[in-house]
Amino acid sequence: MKRFLLSIMLLCFVLPMTTFASELQYTALYVGSSKAFVNDVEKQIDTENANVKVFVENDRSYVPVRFISENYGGDVEWIPETQTVNITFEDRTISLTIGNPEIMINGEVTKLDVAPIVRNDRTFLPLRACTEAIGKEVFYSDGLILISDVKDILDPNWDKDIVDLLIEHFK
Repeated sequence: MKRFLLSIMLLCFVLPMTTFASELQYTALYVGSSKAFVNDVEKQIDTENANVKVFVENDRSYVPVRFISENYGGDVEWIPETQTVNITFEDRTISLTIGNPEIMINGEVTKLDVAPIVRNDRTFLPLRACTEAIGKEVFYSDGLILISDVKDILDPNWDKDIVDLLIEHFK
């Protein structure tokens, strides 16, 4: 029963109050794990490199830009000469450069508190900056990350049992 129970719990407990469950797209990640769950399907964050994992550094949770972007329909381009990542969605273009604490969204530059970094040959961006750039909401509790269109999808205190159960699926 490795099929992820997140969808069942979201369908039964959370989503009837927030949105039509059949339309929800979500990504579930866990700090230190190389796997994710995307719309009920377990996936390796990087099929070519099992060392690519969500990690915390200097009180920031970092996520792999390509994995998050592509799972929400973005096309990702890496330009090695300038160490720049360009991400294209239907309604937005995003550009970021390794070591530069700025992100450009639809031509507008926004300052970041930390710059994108490379780890295990992959570009990582702090969780909030990444999700906000692609127009998504994030829930974070005890290392569990849920990215979706739903704001406050869970309450870390009220839904503690659900959070704990979800975390168990990553261990």
